[in-house]
Amino acid sequence: MNIPKLEVIFSKEFEVERVMDTLSKRNWFNENSYNIHLPKPLEEDREYSASEVSNAVDLEFDESFYDPAKKYLEENWGKASANWGEFENAGLKIQSKYIIHITRYGVGGSYNLPNIVVVKVDADIYSRLIRIIFHEIVHLAIQDLIEKYRIDHWQKERVVDLLIKKIAPQLSKMQNVPIDTEKIDALFSENYPNIDMLLNAMSQK
Repeated sequence: MNIPKLEVIFSKEFEVERVMDTLSKRNWFNENSYNIHLPKPLEEDREYSASEVSNAVDLEFDESFYDPAKKYLEENWGKASANWGEFENAGLKIQSKYIIHITRYGVGGSYNLPNIVVVKVDADIYSRLIRIIFHEIVHLAIQDLIEKYRIDHWQKERVVDLLIKKIAPQLSKMQNVPIDTEKIDALFSENYPNIDMLLNAMSQK
């Protein structure tokens, strides 16, 4: 399997959208101990109008912040070492191209079917971007099954981490999830590479 291509983009309009989406989910992020980044004028915990969000993004938007990260991804993504064929062995579909929105707001990474990834850029810390993008690509690959079997958020995160450890161990970074992972890990060992069977088994527990 060929490594999928990335189309890396950014825009002021997307940043406004990203901030609005983050604000709408702020309570959930806080409840689940996610760190979020917002424009400085919006850091107070209250509701903001669309015009306030747009004005706050305008104050901070600078293409020179995004350009180095875009260049880094374009030059280094092809070097990402992963056993892409293992996705097929696990019955998972990888897209030929992913649209990567780089942002300075929200959480570390997120995704939207079928091939949209959003990754937060921290100034001058670019090496982590490839790991985050790969993480979100794995999410996209299993999302249909996650919805089919109604797998909980933190269970889903554990499965993604276990998959990455198998497929691309050099990109692996196991999260400290706030659930007991012993049963998930055992089911993964028993059922891999059949992810459908794994998630079905998890849904029965």
